[in-house]
Amino acid sequence: MGMIREIGRVIGQHVRATLGGTFGMILSSVGTVSSSMHVAGLSRPAEHLIWIYLGMKARADAVSQVPLRISTANDQLVDSGPLVDLMSSPNAWMDGVQYMALIESYLALYDEAWVVKVRNQGRGGVTELIPLCPAYCTPIKATHGPTGLKALVGIEYRDPQSSERHTFNMDELIPMLSYSPYDPTRALSPMRVGRRAMMTDLLAQEQNLAIFKNGGMPDVVFETDQPWTKEQADEFLERWQDRYGGTANAHKPGILYGGLKSKGIGLSPKELEFFEARRDR
Repeated sequence: MGMIREIGRVIGQHVRATLGGTFGMILSSVGTVSSSMHVAGLSRPAEHLIWIYLGMKARADAVSQVPLRISTANDQLVDSGPLVDLMSSPNAWMDGVQYMALIESYLALYDEAWVVKVRNQGRGGVTELIPLCPAYCTPIKATHGPTGLKALVGIEYRDPQSSERHTFNMDELIPMLSYSPYDPTRALSPMRVGRRAMMTDLLAQEQNLAIFKNGGMPDVVFETDQPWTKEQADEFLERWQDRYGGTANAHKPGILYGGLKSKGIGLSPKELEFFEARRDR
């Protein structure tokens, strides 16, 4: 009981009154491009890709506001009792709306969610529901004797704060697991499916940011085999800037003399087309 409550305390630190804080903290890394090429921000796409954040927030907000309908096997609505009270206040730090929004966020990101059932004195009725982020859950598998196939028998949860590991069997869990064509014990995370698209966007954003940060880089350099003094170079650059610098002088033809050759070091036409295509999407 103490272990569960400690897990709940840690998770509760990550839950805020609005989902804006929640989304940024529940995301986990889905890997990097390669062992030698790290993409900053891939582990927290909701903070770097606005379309992911807004899509998740809108979906979670809509789902969490739908009234929860609890009924018996005879389809009789239940409007009071322990189950209604539990779903109204699943644990000590969140209400039913926050709980449903968090579950929906996990399902949107990972297509799975795990909830630990905390029972009164270990074997009584359920008193709390503790949602666990799937990013820190590892399936525990056992071999099915007659077929030799792997079956899910529990999960191992790694506390992201302390790195402590806790094991839960299926009797202690409420699993919400969607179909995966590759692993019957794990859902196929939509983040893994969208990984390449996310990496493309993040790399393009980093490239754009680098261009703005290095805005002092000249678009062109001049080369010459002639020895110039500092005074000659300064005079040439001043005249060149006066005649060709600024937007008012755009597209003016220039004349080079004294063996000077120009070399562009800005973006190529193909690069400009790429950024323009991204802007128009």
